[in-house]
This record gives sequence, structure tokens and C-alpha cells, in this order.
Amino acid sequence: MVSPYKYYLGNSGVMKNDLLLFGLTWVLIGGVNWATADTKSSVESYLKKNDFYSRSNVEYLLKGKVIANSDVDSPDKDTQTMWTKASAFHSRDCKPVLAKLSRYEDYSKYMSFIEYSTYVNGVINMRLKISLIPMAFDFTMKMPRIDKPGLYPFVFSAGILKGLTGTLDILEIDKRCFLFAKIDWKGKNLGYADFLMENFFTTVAKLGLEKVFSITGHRNQS
Repeated sequence: MVSPYKYYLGNSGVMKNDLLLFGLTWVLIGGVNWATADTKSSVESYLKKNDFYSRSNVEYLLKGKVIANSDVDSPDKDTQTMWTKASAFHSRDCKPVLAKLSRYEDYSKYMSFIEYSTYVNGVINMRLKISLIPMAFDFTMKMPRIDKPGLYPFVFSAGILKGLTGTLDILEIDKRCFLFAKIDWKGKNLGYADFLMENFFTTVAKLGLEKVFSITGHRNQS
């Protein structure tokens, strides 16, 4: 019986194993879009609903990259406002992600910019320090323990960002774990330029999610 592969290619002599090798190579260099149309539509819809949509954001997420953005404004010399949004789409389901995200007291063990972290009676205490700004940020945050996909609200109850509110949304899309976090704050001007604060919060959000993904078996899709 003549191989259908050889028949299709005429007398080229290319055999089945060669075609399989070619197909595997094509996949590895990005010849296949791993996301289904439904997956892409779900991500687009979510980002539009949360005012974080752009075509590049969708493409980055589908490829497994972390996206983050912040905006800081000083409407007057005494006041500063800030919002930060970050999102990521893991290559695996939420089980390994939840196992790490839920261990607030261990954050300092796998995030170098967190000097210490504790969790007692529903309250997280931690200190952040990044070279972008020559000072440490002490946070006291009320947040329930993450144990399953869902929407988790949190609030900073003490520290220089007291009154900051936010949510962490965790859901599974096409058997992949999708995360979206956003925070909002308005308070006393901290004395740092708006662009420095924007870089600080964007960097913290991006590095934090990238680290969690790197220790939970995530693989970029491109």
C-alpha cells in the first residue's frame, strides 16, 4: 500500500516521520495559535468589561505574558491618586496557582522585593522594597485566604496607602487559570513624582505575577 504522505508529495521521498518532525518544528516556532476562538473571545470580553482591552493586551495574555499598567496623578500638592491593573493567563489550571497565591506568609520566600510577610487572623502584613524608590512600603491588608477561583476583595487598613481598595479575580478559561487584579487609592501626596510611583506599582504587579507563574509550571505559548 502506498503511503498517503508519499502520494500527496509525489515522488519527493518525504516519509511520515519527516512530516511529523516538520509539524512539530512548525508548532515550536509558533505556527499554531494555541488559543481557541472561544478562549480569545472570553479574554476580550473580560478585558473590555474591566476597561483594560487592547488588541496587544489580548495577544500578550493568550501567549502567557503578564500585563500591568498604573496611572498616578497629583491633582494638587497635598493629594495623590493611583490605580493599577494587572492580568495574566496561566498555561495550566488554577490548582497550582492557588496553592502559591494562598500562602501569603510565604511571599517573602519567593519574591525578592518582599522583605517580610505574615498572615494572622485574616490580615496580611508585608514590606515591599524596590530600587526604583529609595524607601520601603509597609502594608497591612485585610484579605480572605484564597482557596478557589472567585473574586477576592481586599483593603489596606494601615500604612502609607491606608484606604487603598482592590480586588483579585481568579477564574478558569478553557482549563487555564486567568487572573485579573485592580487597585484604587487616593490619599496624602507621598512626595514622589507620579511617573516614579507608576513605575513602582506596575513593576510590583508584573514581577509578582511573573514569579508566581514561574514557580507553578507556567509555559509561555510562543
